[in-house]
Amino acid sequence: MNFLYSFFFVIILVKSQIFKVNKCERASFCNKIIPCSTNGNCFVDLFQYYNSTYMNVTSDCVCDSGYISTPGDSVRCCYKQKSQLFAFILEFSLGFGFGHFYVGNSTLGTVKLCGCLLIVAIVCFIGILSCYKEGDFDVEFKKGNTTSGTTYLLYGAVILFAVWQIIDCVLFGINFYLDGNGSMLHEW
Repeated sequence: MNFLYSFFFVIILVKSQIFKVNKCERASFCNKIIPCSTNGNCFVDLFQYYNSTYMNVTSDCVCDSGYISTPGDSVRCCYKQKSQLFAFILEFSLGFGFGHFYVGNSTLGTVKLCGCLLIVAIVCFIGILSCYKEGDFDVEFKKGNTTSGTTYLLYGAVILFAVWQIIDCVLFGINFYLDGNGSMLHEW
């Protein structure tokens, strides 16, 4: 029962992280052209400021930690990055593609989740069939060696998914994956 509670807690936590509304308001203009949000500060190159006229000074909006500017934003520093640490913890502890769902790579997460669930279902089904045989309207326990080529194939599939899980954890750990919008994850 505790597993069920922790599973629902994680689902609620992931959902709150994915669907968090990012309210971005323009706070100031940098050099009268670049709108900067409350998640960033205007940066003026002081060397250029003192050595040239005011119109030639370059200024830009420098984003706070965890925020970036994306090409489609009308205001700079409005996009809140997904957390690399949270994605790594989800993928390491739960597996099954939850880290991919969090960062917005739902296709890869769905493939991994469906593949893992399919392997689990087939292993359970083969396990049940290998333990029982049908008799005359009753089910008897079958004794002896039940290992077959299909079982070895399933062992290979389980090992393949375990290796995929390890590789995914390493790739989340080195911040290889991008989020669903093509932006880098916020490093830990």
